[in-house]
Amino acid sequence: MRALAGSSDRAEADRGRAILLSLQGWSSVRIAEAFSVEPDSVRDWRWTFGREGVAGLRARKAPGPEPVKARAALSVHRLSRGHR
Repeated sequence: MRALAGSSDRAEADRGRAILLSLQGWSSVRIAEAFSVEPDSVRDWRWTFGREGVAGLRARKAPGPEPVKARAALSVHRLSRGHR
């Protein structure tokens, strides 16, 4: 859990730190205030952690097709580096 709390992905790290605070007795409302999120988000993180453990709190790629903007940005990046 401490490794997750130190993640370079801010959302992932916030979820890890929120669970650590929860284990110290903080309420969902208090954690939500500390992280500027809704209490329901914290409750969801806690529920996910209870069902899936640390793996459930890690960042995941959203299902479905890759966003059009991401493909366009990648093609511009490749062109700027001389790739075709």
